[in-house]
Amino acid sequence: MKGPPDESGGVEIGWGVSEDRRRRGYAFEATVAVMDWAARQPGVESLTAAIAETNLVSQRLARKLGMTMTTDSRRDLPLWTCATKNRRWGE
Repeated sequence: MKGPPDESGGVEIGWGVSEDRRRRGYAFEATVAVMDWAARQPGVESLTAAIAETNLVSQRLARKLGMTMTTDSRRDLPLWTCATKNRRWGE
């Protein structure tokens, strides 16, 4: 997580895994745990992730987590988002 909820209840998350530990499901497992925890926090309405257009692996993970790419951007990167209400991640 990259800070408290913004004025609309959005919280930015991110992930990264050492190259020698990739493709083992660690990013998915860890991100699901963070998303579950964040969704239970007061004031959190949505989760976002800024993912480069060239980062196809992170885009695939975002889709698996139930996130969708928006037309918004943050730090010149496309913004992905999902609502937290009544969500089960990765299903």
